[in-house]
Amino acid sequence: MTKQNRKILFIVYAFTGLLTESFIFYLFPYTGLGGVICFPISILLSVLFGWTLYKLTKQFFAPLLVGILFLLFIAIQFEIELQVHPQDFGGSPLQQIADCKSAYTFYDSINFDSYPQLGRAKRVAYIYKFKNKLPSSISTLSIDSLLEDYSSKFNRKYMFLNYTHDTTYDTNSLTLTRTDTSLIIIENPKDSSKVNVHITDKYLLDHPGGGIYDRENSIIYNVSLDKFELNTGLEELFYKYLSMTKKPAGSSSLLP
Repeated sequence: MTKQNRKILFIVYAFTGLLTESFIFYLFPYTGLGGVICFPISILLSVLFGWTLYKLTKQFFAPLLVGILFLLFIAIQFEIELQVHPQDFGGSPLQQIADCKSAYTFYDSINFDSYPQLGRAKRVAYIYKFKNKLPSSISTLSIDSLLEDYSSKFNRKYMFLNYTHDTTYDTNSLTLTRTDTSLIIIENPKDSSKVNVHITDKYLLDHPGGGIYDRENSIIYNVSLDKFELNTGLEELFYKYLSMTKKPAGSSSLLP
């Protein structure tokens, strides 16, 4: 291979190597260390593998062998970059990929009422599976009783379906009553042996996210709102893969 072609090969590899890191950022955007860790490592690997290709092709120029080496180096670089790509939350990139595989395996067992217990990957599967019957959003109320060391003792989660003009929930699990000054939450209202009454902020459920800590009773109330957006590239790709390989509920026997 001529020196000029080897230089072009080096440039093409270096550019492709940098694109792999950009693609990883698209898949896993939740990191604040891109400029400190990710891109410096990507630049180093791109130059290292590109230079190795440049030197090796001085001795041979078989296009097939060059292509195999190019793809092999890119695959190795991509794997290394995945391993060192930090995430602020949600687990490592490899763990998130494993979670998507698990969510795909258990797709058929995800039911409509299981939403509050789902992790991020199964949430994507849920959004796709029930896309034909989803409300405009879902709010989740978490009531967590704490031990003396503030660790969780008994966490309960309740789902609220927010439609355009109405909000519905399972009144067998809890009931809500608004007064002029507070919100009264009654858990297990139809079972006197398990009934549990909470008096908290009147506007607790009106906020898209946040919580209240009741110090006197050692209870935390948290509310989260989900408008079913796909937040990362991995979620978008996983949703796309589901759309190509699975049927949503309502179009087959998958109705919950």
